[in-house]
Amino acid sequence: MVVDGSTAGPDGKSTIVTTAQEREHVQAEETPSRYASRMLPLLTLAEKASLLAGSDLWRTAAIPRLDGVAAFVSLAATFESLAAILVAECRAKGVDLLLGPTVCISRAPLGGRNFEAYGEDPFLAGKLASVYINALRAKGIGACIKHFTTNDQEHRRFFVDAIIPERALREVHTRPFEIAIRASNPWSLMTAYNKVNGRFCSTNTVLLEQILREEWGWDGLVMSDWFGTNTVVPGLKAGGKHVLQAVDEGLLSGRDVDECVRHVLEPSAKVGKHKIANWIEPPESAVDTPQFRRLLRQAACEGIVLLKNEAGMLPPRIKPGFKVAMIGPNAGRAVQAGGGSSNLEPHYRTVPFDCMKRALSERGIDGVELSLTPGIVLNRYLPLLDKDVMVDPVTGTPGFHVQYWANATHSGEPVFTEHRVSSYIVCYDGLPPQLMTGARYSYRARTTLRPKTTGRRTLSLSTCGPGKLLLEGAAIIDIERHWWSSKSTLFMSYGSPEETAEAHPEAGRAYELELVSVSRELEEFEFTLTGDMPREEVKDGGRIGFREEVREDLFAQAVRLTAEADLVVLVVGEDHEWESETSDMPSMHLPLATDTLVSAVLDANANAVVVNQTGSPS
Repeated sequence: MVVDGSTAGPDGKSTIVTTAQEREHVQAEETPSRYASRMLPLLTLAEKASLLAGSDLWRTAAIPRLDGVAAFVSLAATFESLAAILVAECRAKGVDLLLGPTVCISRAPLGGRNFEAYGEDPFLAGKLASVYINALRAKGIGACIKHFTTNDQEHRRFFVDAIIPERALREVHTRPFEIAIRASNPWSLMTAYNKVNGRFCSTNTVLLEQILREEWGWDGLVMSDWFGTNTVVPGLKAGGKHVLQAVDEGLLSGRDVDECVRHVLEPSAKVGKHKIANWIEPPESAVDTPQFRRLLRQAACEGIVLLKNEAGMLPPRIKPGFKVAMIGPNAGRAVQAGGGSSNLEPHYRTVPFDCMKRALSERGIDGVELSLTPGIVLNRYLPLLDKDVMVDPVTGTPGFHVQYWANATHSGEPVFTEHRVSSYIVCYDGLPPQLMTGARYSYRARTTLRPKTTGRRTLSLSTCGPGKLLLEGAAIIDIERHWWSSKSTLFMSYGSPEETAEAHPEAGRAYELELVSVSRELEEFEFTLTGDMPREEVKDGGRIGFREEVREDLFAQAVRLTAEADLVVLVVGEDHEWESETSDMPSMHLPLATDTLVSAVLDANANAVVVNQTGSPS
């Protein structure tokens, strides 16, 4: 016998006893809509409210007593093949709803997130999204189309008000969503952070009720982006923990809550986990197979655009004895995507210089003199510490030893300790509950720095809250931070501008390097159930940069190697620091001195192929 109920017991909770066989029969027959209708009367108001917010940054809340719910800009390969990879990754990570596709129209050429979407054609974006969604759903994975709507820029995306005429709104910005929704009926839709015509997208009744629900007839789940709600009552009615208070004060009705909970329950039923008694989330894993690597490589190759080949340089005709110069900041490193939430760790990387060497070897072309130089340094910020120069003093492995305190003074015993492999210490979704209460906490990150060379070196620091960087116990950088302090593009635009300091370490000598910081100060505001409030995210942390001495003759070396070469391959572009979520690009020019490098190379040798790795026009 199992508790699965519908009648009120003495404690006020809904209970009914059915046999497991009866329940299995009912669940096998019912549609997601009927499942939601059956479950709604069984849930208490508090349980319904819990379903309207995630249990953490990634998961919906579970109701155990009821067995409750547990760079596309260049895409060119078949969606069915790529869908197989996406589905396998979702299965391996326990994901039922994939947060994509992104169909924001790239109307602003400097948009930092343009590389994630399908370009500037609303019709094409809508059609591509439809095929993408259908291919996923055929394998049992839901899609969440985003970001609805007019998320054309990243600069001040939490506050910007996009004033859009009716015709442009209909024909450009909502059009790809309409095409995809009518053709593929996605399970979910994610709202944008910005305002449209004076109202935040998460509370915009014109967008969410008039257009989405009434005109298009779509009845799926509307979710906000991370922390992307600015209101309680208007947001719920247009599309948490304050829901109960709003009901108590008569600002929300039970019907308002039920309508929203229904839209959470229906995709849960499509997933089918409610049919699995005592379901336990398995550990995450990743899928890496030769077949998937081949398909991903094919997709990347088919996304390359040949702008012109007037001189017939391609394909290159390299002969034994040739001198081939690989020039440019991206020639000797792997750049796979832009920055932000899409900047993930790939299973493997390919470097253009290494690929050229391998291609020559595979084709049996011997005696080629292959040279490499970046020509310029492209870093927007100082590079992170290389794993070869930092050692966790506790584990003895590359990285940092990090301790956390549930107070702002580093006092008492740490509540959490961990090892970090990077000097970009992001404090977000992996912290214990006692550090996620909204109160400020403090942390200390320590490593042993062993420089490879002797001489003048530069260290840097950026933190979300106040922080100090100590070298051998002495503070070399001290950052004071308030909620209103200026920000950089680091930490999704919550980090401070990078500050630097010089040191003169000796090669091979051990130095204690320590970051001492406090989580950031949040803006104070008056809580309201009915009005707009500032949105806040839990992003925090600190970033330590370190650069050994940079050769001053890189540019001259690039010009010299170019002039001596029979063929030049110039690989330029941007990376996750220049093209990223939360910040737009400063201009359509390639970063820093890249344009100057391109001109100098072409002036020195006309036998050059320019490869531009960007997700937006540059």
